[in-house]
Amino acid sequence: MCQHPDFTPFFDWNKLTDANKAGTLRKIPFWVEPAIIVLLAGLSFLGVRSGLNLPSPFAFLLLATVFASFRSGLLSGLICAVISSVFVGWTIAEPGFFAPATQAQAYRIFIWTFTLVAVALMVGVLRRRLELSIAAELAKRMESESHLKDFSRQLEE
Repeated sequence: MCQHPDFTPFFDWNKLTDANKAGTLRKIPFWVEPAIIVLLAGLSFLGVRSGLNLPSPFAFLLLATVFASFRSGLLSGLICAVISSVFVGWTIAEPGFFAPATQAQAYRIFIWTFTLVAVALMVGVLRRRLELSIAAELAKRMESESHLKDFSRQLEE
């Protein structure tokens, strides 16, 4: 790591490990993101049904699904994708019905559902890989620190 006095690291591993040891990292329950999706879906639905000309009300749900998958993991992301897919089906279908009336509507529902689930899976898997790489890096760091302590004890003797 760079030892320049003006260097400030983007991510401080010491703070992360100290906070994890102390249990001070704030953990958000997995249900918070799905609740946000339900709120966004409701607002988008009201906007679409009230006549607001939203070009793509589902883009907000896709963004929220990505956030949920990365912040809380695969389970929360998949729950958000399912909630968003139900909203997509309900919004695209004719008012009062859940089944699409035309083949074009069915394709739109399928494409949005597939995209939402695929993005939730990809981001959830990437988050898990990130967690594993951070854990491996911390394990290497702790091992090298213990070797350094052993070496310094040997030098002192």
